Amino acid sequence: MASSAIRLAVFLALVTYPLLVWFGLARFGTAPMAVVLGILLMARLLLLKGRLKRAFPVALVVVGAFIALVVLADDDRLLRFYPVLISSALFGACAWTLVRPPSLLERMLRLAGRDIPAEAPPYLRGVTLAWAVFFVVNAAIAAWTALAAPLQTWVFYNGFLAYVLIAALVGLEWLARPVYRRAVARRERG
Repeated sequence: MASSAIRLAVFLALVTYPLLVWFGLARFGTAPMAVVLGILLMARLLLLKGRLKRAFPVALVVVGAFIALVVLADDDRLLRFYPVLISSALFGACAWTLVRPPSLLERMLRLAGRDIPAEAPPYLRGVTLAWAVFFVVNAAIAAWTALAAPLQTWVFYNGFLAYVLIAALVGLEWLARPVYRRAVARRERG
């Protein structure tokens, strides 16, 4: 039970990260907020260690180097690059599996023990491609907000609007799935 509470607390802290930065920068400064981010990210990595396997040491080095860079540069724009790194990593995961099938979504479903019908892999590949496009565009917008926009714009986009866009994409996929299934059923019948 304590492990679940810790997982939830770390997850919620990282999801609300833009709000934490917004409140924390004015009160504590860049370096202390970078240390807080570093602790949260290291905790998240430790919780995901089993899933990350060989990528775990690389992730630790990347997070450590990023936090050290933010602390040494003492530039809050670098601190705002966390959403860029996350979106870039998710884009990389999606893109890698498009080049080296099966797609990320198919892999996740298989790891969860789900049976995948023969007609599903092309659809899952298309959805993975949609997520890859979303994450690369999201990373670009997040980078712009980190480098050129006021802090309030960065908080609004990365702490609210990006999540609305993610929910919209999930909703669109949810609506598209039965349409795809009906199209496959029609092809099989006719």
